[in-house]
Amino acid sequence: MIRIAICDDEQKELMNSQKMVAQFFAGVNEEANIELYSDPKKLINTIKDGTVFDLYILDVLMGDTNGIDVAKIAKSFNKNSKLFFTTTSREYAVDAFAVHADHYLVKPYSFDELKEAMNRVIKTMPKDLYIIKSTSDGVKKIMLDSFCYSESSGHYQYVHLDNGEVLKIRLKTNELWDELSKYSQFLRPHSGYIVNMDHVKTMSSYGMSICDVDIPISKNTYNKVKHLFMEYTFKKQS
Repeated sequence: MIRIAICDDEQKELMNSQKMVAQFFAGVNEEANIELYSDPKKLINTIKDGTVFDLYILDVLMGDTNGIDVAKIAKSFNKNSKLFFTTTSREYAVDAFAVHADHYLVKPYSFDELKEAMNRVIKTMPKDLYIIKSTSDGVKKIMLDSFCYSESSGHYQYVHLDNGEVLKIRLKTNELWDELSKYSQFLRPHSGYIVNMDHVKTMSSYGMSICDVDIPISKNTYNKVKHLFMEYTFKKQS
């Protein structure tokens, strides 16, 4: 999940940026949470309160507090955050790049211009997504890339990792699914299972082959599961 803050004191520009960013993420294999700010001081307070964004899209000129000011605060809390600046003039470009801006968009910019910038910056973002869970062996950071599948037994989830390790977590399937469903690579082929489609080798009406194990697919949901798997695979390859 990529967290994005868009800040512009002009409501029309703010909504236009949101529309284009949402359009971009609708066409790629990434999830995004987009938050809008018309007041740069409110965004600064949000950052100081502990909310860290992966990407900031900031208008340069916003009254007495400008986008450069916001960027300096953002970078002081997380130097890995990415920065896009938007403005009607290039006169602040030197200041923008002084705070290590990743892109500079001159208004009115097109969707294709935003798309090019987004494609470039996403490739540089770290893919260290994880969840933290209390297991029978203590608290564990579970990297989502290594998560193959989970199966339910009694009051526990048994999470199978790609290195062969199995984690025992006292949790209901629905509770684990609530956390993983926000990530597009996860799927529930059966009531007691959650799978990471990045590890699926084959799929048929009999089940899925994942990490050398066959996972059953409910007959009632096979067509839906097949559609979701093919859609995910197609987006990933495009």
